[in-house]
Amino acid sequence: MPRADDVMTANPITIPATATLEEATRVMIHLAMRHLLVVDDDGRLLGIVSDRDLRGPTRARTAPPAPSTPIADLMTRAVITASPDEDIHAIAKLMLARSIGAVPIVDRADHPIGIISYVDVLRRIVADRDPEDALDAMDRDELVAHPAK
Repeated sequence: MPRADDVMTANPITIPATATLEEATRVMIHLAMRHLLVVDDDGRLLGIVSDRDLRGPTRARTAPPAPSTPIADLMTRAVITASPDEDIHAIAKLMLARSIGAVPIVDRADHPIGIISYVDVLRRIVADRDPEDALDAMDRDELVAHPAK
């Protein structure tokens, strides 16, 4: 069974909780990232911010946050994490059940050592699948998108 450390992007980019929305946005755009981990002064995970968090208004907010807004005010604090030896299938099920796009991988002291996004999970599935099996699945219409009725 593949483990988190087989799939994760190691050494994830982090940002301090004191960073602003403007700084976080700049980092995410420059590095083409969709998730950014927020850490304290000791490098422990405090939260996660996604590109959706930075885009602006939601049902809870009627106006976009100011560029000077501390990222700590926008981040998700109740972060679902996993250990590096966690089974990737369990992580994928958790991502589906909780509708989350990424799971930080942390060490025992809550320092981020990696991150797994849904794209990482999909890459692993494709890499693990035998090419002949993939063709058979397409023939069975398993991999074809179906339009809404």
